[in-house]
Amino acid sequence: MWTPELLEGPAPKFRALADAIGRAIASGGLAPGDQLPPVRDLAWRLKISPGAVARGYKLAIERGQLSAGVGRGTFVRASDAPEAAGPRPAGPDSAPPAPPHASWLEMANNCVPEVGQDAEIRKAMIKLASDPRSALRLTTYGGRDWDFAERETYARWISEVAGMEASPDRLIITSGAQQALHIALRTAVPTRDGVVLTGVLSHPGFVEMTTMLGLRTEPVAMDDQGVIPAAFDEACRRHSPDAIILTPTYHNPTASVLPVRRRVEISAIAQARGVAVIEDDVYGWLESSHPPHFAQLYPEGSYYIAGISKCLAAGLRVGGLIAPQHKAAAAARCLRVLNYHTSTPMTALLAEMISSGAADRILRAVRAEAAARAVLARETLGQWGLRAPDAANFAWLPLGAKWRSNDFAMRALNAGVRVAVDESYCLPRHAAPDHLRGVRLAFGPAPDREILAEGLGRLKSILQEGPAASAMIS
Repeated sequence: MWTPELLEGPAPKFRALADAIGRAIASGGLAPGDQLPPVRDLAWRLKISPGAVARGYKLAIERGQLSAGVGRGTFVRASDAPEAAGPRPAGPDSAPPAPPHASWLEMANNCVPEVGQDAEIRKAMIKLASDPRSALRLTTYGGRDWDFAERETYARWISEVAGMEASPDRLIITSGAQQALHIALRTAVPTRDGVVLTGVLSHPGFVEMTTMLGLRTEPVAMDDQGVIPAAFDEACRRHSPDAIILTPTYHNPTASVLPVRRRVEISAIAQARGVAVIEDDVYGWLESSHPPHFAQLYPEGSYYIAGISKCLAAGLRVGGLIAPQHKAAAAARCLRVLNYHTSTPMTALLAEMISSGAADRILRAVRAEAAARAVLARETLGQWGLRAPDAANFAWLPLGAKWRSNDFAMRALNAGVRVAVDESYCLPRHAAPDHLRGVRLAFGPAPDREILAEGLGRLKSILQEGPAASAMIS
């Protein structure tokens, strides 16, 4: 049985073990297909805790060096192993690679369920390509005036779906919501060393964006309803921020919806302290009701971000940014610097889908399917406090102090289910408080409800067994 040599140093034991595994594979000491010792056996030989060995194996799995299966053990992964063992979906959410399981289920990276989008999108593309009057404009650069018709159509749809007035003069069509966030930050934060607030759990893309722009991100305390206004006020006093990024409707990852009262309070605090509010509403479009937006409560200081990847189809990289009136021109200049203008075929495609009614048909179908999957999830995992709103298309499973979220994720991985853990959403140098420890479960990737039910059933078995069974993983 292979026994590694752990290098002395400041690195934690689990990381030293993962590094030793990497060195052994590189040197030929471990060959593809070799089985590693069970967790408890190796822990006894190395005189370290079983938890450290389990975490070391998990890190090596994340690095693509090992694979693990229920009842099989842990093995060195072949360098040319087919990704059919679990294609590793690219996306903004951090999670371990897919397990080598005969029927694995992706529940980490979120996307909309399949409801016939391809046929609707293909029909719109064919119409655009075959109609000589369509505004594809492929052979020349566009400009701010060129896309006015598309902006007018998109603004009208935002007004209808989001329940807020959207002027085409203030709307910038972007290459996805992530670019809209980039432009909002560039416009709202005047200096490179600015400060941006966001919830203590926040989408990894927010943190990556602020880091790339040289901004400092600070957390604001949350509860099960979202950001706490008093905590926001205190963070403003301590850090003098330039902006706060919020996802008030179906917060990612906790699926919470910020109450109207808190939206009003946060708007008042932001206005009093001169802090811009950047509202990410990509999940809000799945909600048929219309809670007030910050752009309505605080129009002179709020940036509204829309996107269609979470409500229509992930491959359609079109988003929208509505900036405050006095910042609209600056935001438009920022888009020109980034990529001059958004792809005209993509803006024309979205406009065609809106005008033909295809966008509304897809949205209604996505909402209905998301609601059905949420019901299924609540029926299976509701007794463990699962938060699964009808339209969110994902759920938050709180684990509290009894479970380590990484241990649960590893158990799920060995059962053939990939989930996203709370630490993936923590800001640098911060950890999730006990009341916000948990995992996010995405419903969209499952091809159908039957397969989703199977994955939820596996998670239910893990919860029924309890955290004590984690020590038995090898």
